[in-house]
Amino acid sequence: MQFKEGMGWKACYDEKTGRYTAERGGSGSYHLYELTEEQFGLLEDGLSEHDVIDVISEGRHLYMDVNDRCGPPYTVVFDDDYAELCPWAHIVSSGRVWPKALTDAAVDLFASEKPNREYRKKKKLKAIRETTLRFYSRFVCTDISALESGVHFVCSPERDEEVKGFGLRYGAYILVRDGLCVAAYSPRHEAFFEGLKGLSAEELIEAVKKEHRLRALRLFIFAGEKVTDHGGARLLTPDDYPIYKEFFRATNPDSDPEGWLREYFTEKAEKGLFAGCFADGILVSVCDAPDVPYMEGEIQHTGIMTRKEHRGKGYGKAAAALSTHCLIGNGICPQWECEAENAASAALAKSIGYEEYAMAYILEEPLD
Repeated sequence: MQFKEGMGWKACYDEKTGRYTAERGGSGSYHLYELTEEQFGLLEDGLSEHDVIDVISEGRHLYMDVNDRCGPPYTVVFDDDYAELCPWAHIVSSGRVWPKALTDAAVDLFASEKPNREYRKKKKLKAIRETTLRFYSRFVCTDISALESGVHFVCSPERDEEVKGFGLRYGAYILVRDGLCVAAYSPRHEAFFEGLKGLSAEELIEAVKKEHRLRALRLFIFAGEKVTDHGGARLLTPDDYPIYKEFFRATNPDSDPEGWLREYFTEKAEKGLFAGCFADGILVSVCDAPDVPYMEGEIQHTGIMTRKEHRGKGYGKAAAALSTHCLIGNGICPQWECEAENAASAALAKSIGYEEYAMAYILEEPLD
C-alpha cells in the first residue's frame, strides 16, 4: 500500500484493489472517503487543513463518526463495506449508528453526498441486472452469465415441472440474444433436440416451429429510471378495492371476479404492489403484480392494463413508472416481458427505463 499523510489526515492507494481511500479528523469528527486517482494526487503534505478537507470531501463518503458534545455521539455508515475498503484506517466509533432509512434520506438530500448517490445508483442497477439474469437463468436451467456465445443445449427435468402461477409447464424454453442461444428442454424432448445440434440459433428456432407451436416473448432488463413525474398515479390500498373491482370488470368483461379478486387485490395492495393512475376521479390504468414462478420476493413482474378509451395518453406510463420506482425503493427487482408482437408494451417498457435483453421461445404444455 502507498500512503500519504499530514496533520489530521491520511490517504492510501491499495495496489491490489486499485482503490484510493482517505481518513480525516479524529475523536470529535472522524470521516472515511473513497477518492479518485486525481483527488489522491492532489493530496500532499503541507496543504492547509482547509485545502485537505476540500479535496478529501470531494470523494465518496464511506463513514463518519461525530462526538462533538453538542448532543449524543452518532455514527453514519454510508457504505457497509467501509472497513473492507479501508483495512489500514484507525476507525473511530463512539455513537449509535444511524438507521438505514435516515442515512438514505441524508444521501438523497445533501449536495455533499452526490458521489454516494451516483455510486448507489450504479450499484443498484448492477444488482438489478444480476438478479434479472438469475431469474432468466432459472428458465433455461443454467447460469446465463457463465455462458460464452454460441448455441447451448440443456436437458433438464425442471422443464417437466409446473410453472408456478401458470397452470402448465414449459416443455422447452429457448432464449436468444446477441450471438447466444440457450435451449432448455424436458428429457421427453431430448431425442428431438439432439437432432438439432449443429444448427444456428435461427435455424434451430425454425426447426422447432415446424414441429411445435412456440410462444414468443420479449424479455427486458431495467437500466435506470427515466420518469420522475408520475402524474395522477399513486399506490392503491386495500380500501381502493371497490374502485379496482369496477376497473377490473370494465377491462376484463369476460372474467368473473367473485370469490378471488378481493383476496388477490388485498394481498398485493398491502405490500404496495398495485399502482393506479386516475383521470377526472376515475381509475383508468393499473399496474399490478402477477405471481412469479421463481425468486418471489426478490423480483416482480409488472403487468399493465388501461381502459381502452384512455390508452395513448400516458396513464399507463405513469402507473408503470411509479410501480417500478416503488419496487426498487422496497429492494425488489422490477421485471418486464411481453408478447413479441406487442409493440405498445415494448415501447412503454423502454419509455420508463427498460432495455430489451433477449427473445424467449416457449413450448407450453398442459400438465399430465
